[in-house]
Amino acid sequence: MHRGAVDDASTSLGINLLGAKGMSALRSHAVLMFLYALATSAFFALLWRSTKSERIRFFIWVFVALFFGGIALAWAMYPFPK
Repeated sequence: MHRGAVDDASTSLGINLLGAKGMSALRSHAVLMFLYALATSAFFALLWRSTKSERIRFFIWVFVALFFGGIALAWAMYPFPK
């Protein structure tokens, strides 16, 4: 198994807070993007809308735009070289 720079840096600095098994889910880009979209959507829905139905619709709209928009952008950029 290849250990990248992120693994080496976190281990050498002693930042292994949850252990090797606990941090595996938080290292996935899709999981982190999901959590970011969830938190950002909830924040903006609570901040910018006043009724419950508006907040729910706005939350879903922003979440779909962030999560699936990020996946679509990654898919569109995939053929380009690094």
